[in-house]
Amino acid sequence: MLGVSRNVVSGIWMCVFVVVTIAIAAYSADWDHYTWWFQASFDGYAFLGTFELESQYFFFFQSLQLQVMAAVALMGWSNCDVFEDTFGQVGPAEYTPGDFFMHKFPGILALALVLLSKIETERDQVTAQIWLAFGLFLCWTFFHGKCMYKMYSNTIGYMISV
Repeated sequence: MLGVSRNVVSGIWMCVFVVVTIAIAAYSADWDHYTWWFQASFDGYAFLGTFELESQYFFFFQSLQLQVMAAVALMGWSNCDVFEDTFGQVGPAEYTPGDFFMHKFPGILALALVLLSKIETERDQVTAQIWLAFGLFLCWTFFHGKCMYKMYSNTIGYMISV
């Protein structure tokens, strides 16, 4: 555990849980955006961390993180205007840290903290967690695919949602 007590790691997760819960409420999460579902899953993952259970679901969570990062990269490389529009609305001082904390920080923090814990996951559990994360994304797109097309109004965004 690299010299850090499990109580410290659990305390960090508890703080993250509280902060993310407040942020979701304060920013009036738009559940049509997959990123907010991801943030809610991060909140649940942080909650598990307070009880030393996060390492059992590490691969599920990191699969969700990779989905979000891949979708953000694809939309950034496409003609999707959602990032430019948001940047124009809030400016660089809010957009840059907001983008980092919404799309990248959860996975980085989870990876850093799981390195302090022992991952106890069998190979078949890893596969099941990855498929479960993919299934969650498919369920979300089933209910929100049309919203995605309207929000991102581009072929890549729609393809990601379908």
